[in-house]
Amino acid sequence: MEDKRKSRLKGAVAPIITVFNSDESIDEKGTIEHAKFLLENGIQGLIVNASTGESVSMTVEERKRLAELMIRELGDKVPVCIGTGSYRTKDTIELSKHAKDIGADSIMVIVPYYMGPSKTQVLEHYKELAKSVDIPILLYDNPLATGIDMRVQEITSYFNLKLISGIKLTKYFGDPSQVHDLRYLCGEEFNIFYGADSCPLEALLCGADGWISGLLNLIPKACRSLCDAVLAGKRDEACEIWERILPLVQFDCFLDDDREPHWLSLIKSGLEAIGYKVGNPRKPVLPLSPEHKKKIKSILLKIADH
Repeated sequence: MEDKRKSRLKGAVAPIITVFNSDESIDEKGTIEHAKFLLENGIQGLIVNASTGESVSMTVEERKRLAELMIRELGDKVPVCIGTGSYRTKDTIELSKHAKDIGADSIMVIVPYYMGPSKTQVLEHYKELAKSVDIPILLYDNPLATGIDMRVQEITSYFNLKLISGIKLTKYFGDPSQVHDLRYLCGEEFNIFYGADSCPLEALLCGADGWISGLLNLIPKACRSLCDAVLAGKRDEACEIWERILPLVQFDCFLDDDREPHWLSLIKSGLEAIGYKVGNPRKPVLPLSPEHKKKIKSILLKIADH
């Protein structure tokens, strides 16, 4: 019998970018075309309205509209998870009920951010959510974005209380160490996704179900190949693929004194550099500088040569 608490997401899962027009309105056709590009290049699942999709810059109505569009166009082709996390519990529940109603596979919910709620308040946030909607919930743990670092014991407790069915781990400096701890404590029923750029190889090798990263928008074939190799037990092959991807990861993760290149700029400008028009991020985030555009193009062309 299928476990209704568990998402069907697995392997290479892209938190899809949102394509914007020059006036910063959503380019619906462009976003769908990018989604099709991802699926054609091996992506096994999509997350709509995640950080990479710039949901923090969107209104509730924009998020609902985009979720409806993606489910209608792609929901029968691939599992589609909707990012419904918001600071306010009421907004999170509203978006989550909407995702359930339109047929989402699951929802991903970031820990409430900015105001620094206590751990007790965060727990109540997820309790209210779980009582309000019957759909697999992935907790999005990103302490750099929220200021709240969830411990393994707390995450395990959330799972045992049936508040969540899985997690996206985006820990400080891409630390993958919680993967094996959660797999041991929660078992195979728990969906574990590594959510940073720096250590997906290690995370997959020690038990993650898949990789969720903005980079999957940019090099989907290579990312799918990495996930396939690890999950098939082909360690040497996986290491070879990772070495090919590593120059891009280094450029993405080691920032200069101005905190550049911004990861979202890198994704969108990188796609433009290799011939895909996906628009710019919403401001205040800007496209890459000409110097960085030149560098990212060189890196991507070398990855594509293999």
